[in-house]
Amino acid sequence: MPTRDQSRLSLVLTKELIDSHDVELLVEWLNSLSSSAESVFRYRDSLRLSITGFDVPIPAMHPNSRMFFRRLSKRWPYWLHFIEKEPSSVGLLLVLLADDQPADPLQYPSRESLSAAMTSLLTDVDRLYAAWGVPEPIAQANCDAATASYFEFVEANLSGRSFAS
Repeated sequence: MPTRDQSRLSLVLTKELIDSHDVELLVEWLNSLSSSAESVFRYRDSLRLSITGFDVPIPAMHPNSRMFFRRLSKRWPYWLHFIEKEPSSVGLLLVLLADDQPADPLQYPSRESLSAAMTSLLTDVDRLYAAWGVPEPIAQANCDAATASYFEFVEANLSGRSFAS
């Protein structure tokens, strides 16, 4: 469930929440982040996302996690603005949104699938910036930081293509 600590945000997706298939409260909370220019500026780069409760090595690769997160993202697609710009956070976001599902649960989605997810996120965040008149230098800096985190995640994790190295 979401929590706020000053300008830091944490969204913990528990197995129970994911198994409930109910995104409504989360959508309401996430909409509050993007409902005003003040919130958009205040919570930039402040969201930490995590998944708990699954008895698997990588909860983000669990099909239920990915299905739940995609459903949530169809209702609120502005992750790239709010997510902290750390390779692990941007990587988690991309793994959850990537289209392909490797047969090996210890393997990442393909580079192409992660790239397509990143492209989609950049398009979605552009709509947020246009809606709230985010100045171009701020929008560009945020997208540059997210893209740098993307490349760092991909280079660090896809050379061997598996979680367990």
